[in-house]
Amino acid sequence: MSSIKKRYRWMAVIAGACLIPALAACSSGGDNTASGGGTIRFLGHTGLQASMDPVIKAFKEAHPDIDVQVQYSPAGPTYGQTLITQIQGGNAPDVFYGNGGTGATESLIPLAKSGKLLDLSDQPWASGMPKEAADMYQVDGKTYGLVMDAAPHGVLFKPASLNALGLQAPETFADVLKICAAARAQDKYGIALAGQSAGFAAEIVAASIVYSKSPDWNAQKTANKVTFADTPEWQETLKRFQQMRDAECFQPGAESASTPQSFQPMTAGQTLMTIVPSGALGSVAAGSPQDWAMVPFPGDTKEQTRAPIGYQDGLAVAAGTKNKAATLEFLKFVADQGASTRAELSGTVTLADAKNAKMPQSLKGFEPYIANNQTIPRSHDTWAGGGALNTLSTAVVASMTGQASIPDALKTVDAAWGK
Repeated sequence: MSSIKKRYRWMAVIAGACLIPALAACSSGGDNTASGGGTIRFLGHTGLQASMDPVIKAFKEAHPDIDVQVQYSPAGPTYGQTLITQIQGGNAPDVFYGNGGTGATESLIPLAKSGKLLDLSDQPWASGMPKEAADMYQVDGKTYGLVMDAAPHGVLFKPASLNALGLQAPETFADVLKICAAARAQDKYGIALAGQSAGFAAEIVAASIVYSKSPDWNAQKTANKVTFADTPEWQETLKRFQQMRDAECFQPGAESASTPQSFQPMTAGQTLMTIVPSGALGSVAAGSPQDWAMVPFPGDTKEQTRAPIGYQDGLAVAAGTKNKAATLEFLKFVADQGASTRAELSGTVTLADAKNAKMPQSLKGFEPYIANNQTIPRSHDTWAGGGALNTLSTAVVASMTGQASIPDALKTVDAAWGK
């Protein structure tokens, strides 16, 4: 176990290092010296804090002439809105977290195309871009973001908690409902759901329903050959959330819960599972990822199940940064010395390990699916704009609670495509 990890277990507490109203006061300054000294400002979301704070601390120790001012905004839709507001307001952070691709508010490709990002093609780490991620970080052959890691998506749980109830990791959707029933018998809940960002959970569930049958569904949607509302498998995806709600899988208040709020019953042992990217381990595991495990969210059979693998966690540099040398030095550190520490604390996989299909202990449950080629790219990264994903969150909750029929809820997602 690294010394950094030992000193920073407490950092899984989900709290901003700098409150949002104070962002302007945290803006960067300092001179852009040849040595890379001065001040830079970093913006990330709260889900990154447990893994990024130790890396930033180590960077400061290695580069005492560079001050990194750190701010965290709540994970989920709030983060994307905060980032875009700063960029449009002329107060862009020097370096910031962004999703690769096009499918979220904070996605990097639209920002690159609008001239908001610095071209990073000449950086030493750029040649190591995974081919699966190239279209998510490159425009016209130029690289605009650092891919930090690979992140399997699925069900996060504590094996000891399931074993105590005589249960094992779910291999079918029927197993999921069985776990929910066992949890309720013990006055617990099966699944912690963040209703505010339920679209993320929905795309994970959809991997084994929509994309298991039609791996090219996104391409068909882009070509206007299919819609969410008219795709039976998307209807089935939302139906699964109704079934889980009817089975009392979700914690009280799940419909309106934020991502940090959904993690609280997990860390308190009040719920048994949650549906997340593996990066959530950094927030949920409280510095002890060895006590947790993940598997893909299952379909009706193991053969139907697909494991989404995302390369969404990226860092980018504002085109107008006032301290380019220091900012690039920071990216180089994250890509090199900081890579293994961040992956270990966040529950993700370094690019080197991902290339060799080497999973850490907590993610071993994905290895059989990788070996059998039962993986897909994270779906929303190639959706048109961030509107569809945000609206999918609303659609899941609306259909789950009976506020809208499933077809009507999915029609709102179609209407948000490209926005």
